[in-house]
Amino acid sequence: MFKKLISLGFSVGALSAFPPAQAQILNRDILEPLGGLTRDVERGLERQLERDLLRDMDLTTLLDTTERPDRPVRDALDLLPDALPILDVAGRLVLTEVEVENDWRAVEREWLLTVDGEVVEQLIAMDVDILERTVLEAADLQILRVRVPSDRDSYRAVAALLPEGAGFDRNHLYEVQEGDRASGDIVNTRTPVVTAPVRIGMVDTAISAGHEAFKGRSIITRDFVDAGLTRPEAHGTAIAGLFVGHGEGLEGFAPNAELFAASAFYRRTAYDEGATTISLAKSINWLIGENVDVINMSLAGPPNAILERVLKSAQDKGIMVIAAAGNAGPASPPLYPAAYDGVIAVTAVDENNQVYRWANQGVHLDFAALGVSVPTVRSTGGFGMETGTSIATAYVTTLLAREKVEFGHDLHHAVEALRRIALDLGETGRDPVYGYGLLADQKDSFMPIEAVFSE
Repeated sequence: MFKKLISLGFSVGALSAFPPAQAQILNRDILEPLGGLTRDVERGLERQLERDLLRDMDLTTLLDTTERPDRPVRDALDLLPDALPILDVAGRLVLTEVEVENDWRAVEREWLLTVDGEVVEQLIAMDVDILERTVLEAADLQILRVRVPSDRDSYRAVAALLPEGAGFDRNHLYEVQEGDRASGDIVNTRTPVVTAPVRIGMVDTAISAGHEAFKGRSIITRDFVDAGLTRPEAHGTAIAGLFVGHGEGLEGFAPNAELFAASAFYRRTAYDEGATTISLAKSINWLIGENVDVINMSLAGPPNAILERVLKSAQDKGIMVIAAAGNAGPASPPLYPAAYDGVIAVTAVDENNQVYRWANQGVHLDFAALGVSVPTVRSTGGFGMETGTSIATAYVTTLLAREKVEFGHDLHHAVEALRRIALDLGETGRDPVYGYGLLADQKDSFMPIEAVFSE
């Protein structure tokens, strides 16, 4: 790829001076003369170029864990070192993040297995350390978290240890999907989506439950982060604020909801947070047990067989799962859980219905919603504007909660009802940029929602 750039007269040093957003636009200009590329190949080349440009930037402050900047670094996974030790507040090593297959990240040499007791003895005999046995009663699943020797740290090697058909995968890592922050006056353009007492679950960072915006609201929290690690609160507080926050003229989408908030993320750097697959699995299991109507997952990462199985259990019990498409850019491969079958994938647009520049794209997208410069709650106090596919996801989550509680729809019928009120943007019909289209505030809907529900 760099040989191609050099032949076109570009230097990496010069290109690295561009901010990521400009680099992404520049990538398209560079790729145009290549010609003859399929869309998939073009996206792959763009993605590789973005990664190389970002790695060439001066990132000496990346691991400074003092204060979160107003504008987080884009593509933070790409900017992390190959191995990143995560320490507790006493300076003790809790886990080490490493880069694994396909540039994903996982806990070093840790795997999650769904096996019976007989296999445990075999694993111990093969020098596999059993770190934790977790019974997820609500999800009808038992998970072993193990650490394998370095020479067995691969999919092929682990598969050889297990009976045929046994479920296993790495203890992968996931990120919240926050975007840029914006300044400006906060104007209330929001009306509640649902006033019924819906039960909304969310898997995110911790939240600032004592914030003035949450007074009088029903918020139940549960923590699933290793003891001693720092629990960030910014992202989870913003998402909770969209659901039930109030103040300064703002009103949450579901002011009378019971909000069940699972804290699954630890502070990774000053710029982002990480959550292990096992923490996500435990969070979802808790939410299943609380019989929530919907689960909001404003997070993204790699495909993982164990996470997929836990999500399938939630869906089998009638719980709708809604996830952010991701903020890795249009050249990114699909991110999960949004790309799983049955999970509703949400992208973000601005007030002019233009797609958010860092939003992921793909045929799995279901809906778009406003996600750029949206007012919500700040964990440090007060209110502010937030951006990202995470922000858009909360709105769609609330609409689906309303569908289920007020109209008794299952997922299939709920999606059909929303599809019929969505404003078709981009290509006609479902497309990889907007999905079925834009779900706007009720007052902006081009077709009365009630008309669809009554049919």
